[in-house]
Amino acid sequence: MVKLEKCPICEAVEIRPSHQSFGELPILVDYGFGKLGASVSVSYSECLRCGVEFQNPRMPDDDVTKFYSEGFYRKAIKATEKEMDLDEFNRAERITGKISRFYEGKLLPNSCLDFGCGKGHLVTQLSAKFPDAAVNGVDYDWDYTDIVQRDSDYMLDLITLIHSLEHVISPLDILDSLVERFEEGGHLVIEVPSSTAIGGAYRLAHTFVFTAPSLVYLCKLAGLEVLSIEADNNNNIMVICRK
Repeated sequence: MVKLEKCPICEAVEIRPSHQSFGELPILVDYGFGKLGASVSVSYSECLRCGVEFQNPRMPDDDVTKFYSEGFYRKAIKATEKEMDLDEFNRAERITGKISRFYEGKLLPNSCLDFGCGKGHLVTQLSAKFPDAAVNGVDYDWDYTDIVQRDSDYMLDLITLIHSLEHVISPLDILDSLVERFEEGGHLVIEVPSSTAIGGAYRLAHTFVFTAPSLVYLCKLAGLEVLSIEADNNNNIMVICRK
């Protein structure tokens, strides 16, 4: 495990323990004389400058990447594949509706990327909503996704990160790399679970837990203008930003 001495977002050293989650992900451990059940404990620290909470200690970078790219994350979710697929589909439908309403009366996007596309439902639904746009997706676990349109290096005017940013090693590095590919005036849509989200934000899969102010702080660090921020009935936070 990696012990962090400063905030991974703003690099402040003023951090403090904030939360510990017990009893997640029951596993079997071989003690030599037999296998016994065990569970994972996850600890978080809070940055006193920007307000973000982050796993501390957390898995090393290579293990975080392996956790997602080799499908361990989905195996750890207490749901069937059919249930996960339905949840992703419903979420994509809800997000597509919000994006569609945002673009009413505005110039429609020509090139879109869904970062952390999962099965690909949002890519499919945005393609149907904006038929003249090139809509692509990228995900760590390509064995899981069904999409045909995969990411390329062209410039973008709409990027979505829906329940993705809380899973990465460095949210600021991700945003910086995506902003570099923005057309002037391009829009970024982010949704993450808040600390009080239904279903729980504090879990092994979530390297970060955001509040509305800490998410806005992150977006501004990446040079983005925050146009709107809202919370839904499940206490998820959505921000829409512009370059």
